[in-house]
Amino acid sequence: MASPSERLTGKALRPRHRFEGRSPAAIARRCGAILALLALASCQQLIVLHPKGVVGEGTSTLLIDSFIIMVPVVVPTILAALLFGWWYRSSNKRAYFQPSFVESGKIELVTWSLPLLTIMLLGSVAWIGSLDWKWLFIYPDQNVASVNRLVIPAGVPILGLEGTTTSR
Repeated sequence: MASPSERLTGKALRPRHRFEGRSPAAIARRCGAILALLALASCQQLIVLHPKGVVGEGTSTLLIDSFIIMVPVVVPTILAALLFGWWYRSSNKRAYFQPSFVESGKIELVTWSLPLLTIMLLGSVAWIGSLDWKWLFIYPDQNVASVNRLVIPAGVPILGLEGTTTSR
């Protein structure tokens, strides 16, 4: 029988790597299966994608248009970040580091112009979509709604902000 000090020396104290001996493809399949199960676990109707009314349909259209505009920028950016991290890992001896490299005008132009153009396009889509929107005031107690006109009956108190929390 081994003494307690002998049991503590040996395999028990060596760190065991969780994915040691497994291929990257097997790890990726396992992670993909877990993500698929998480996605299927939330099979509930998304209220955001089922709008009601004119304003809701405009918001839904704006959301979908913005998503379509951003996907061609976001997906390559994420892929490039993963690719750079994989290529410039410490075990890759083919990756060449240039300590004298300071800047490149062409790289700067691409790096800043694509996001700028995307933001400008998103802003123009949101601005055009918002021109048709109007203020909608709903009075739930009276089952009445008013567009672009706030009607307050005489003698009804108005609850709102009277200032900041530090103004007393």
